[in-house]
Amino acid sequence: MPKQTRSASLPKEEAKPKTRKPAFSDPLQTLGLKACVEAIIGSAELRTLAAQFKISEDEFLTDFVGGITTFVARMEPRDNLRRLALVHLVLHHARTITLARVAAVQFKPDAIKVLNDACDGASGSFRRLLDVYLSYR
Repeated sequence: MPKQTRSASLPKEEAKPKTRKPAFSDPLQTLGLKACVEAIIGSAELRTLAAQFKISEDEFLTDFVGGITTFVARMEPRDNLRRLALVHLVLHHARTITLARVAAVQFKPDAIKVLNDACDGASGSFRRLLDVYLSYR
């Protein structure tokens, strides 16, 4: 009697893509997020960043906010409090990076010291927010 062998490869089932709800479906929430991003980054830095990518400030801001909403949606927060915490984390990260970028181009020692102190405070705040978010998760 011949020995039966099993096939090592089973037919693969196609994975159904998960449907995600948008992080911010309300246009007013998106508008508020744009205002927060603009306030944190600052208009001069926003112009500089937009010029580096060779796009308008509004396009940069829209893309930045789109990135935030995509990040929040991918993290799949269970409630609005977690969603708010994620947005705060991203905004604090942007603030820390912005302060570090501005400090890097300064020449006056006093300005460098002030900006680095602010950057240190922002990174500490980011670390504390991240600790709280991870412990809450």
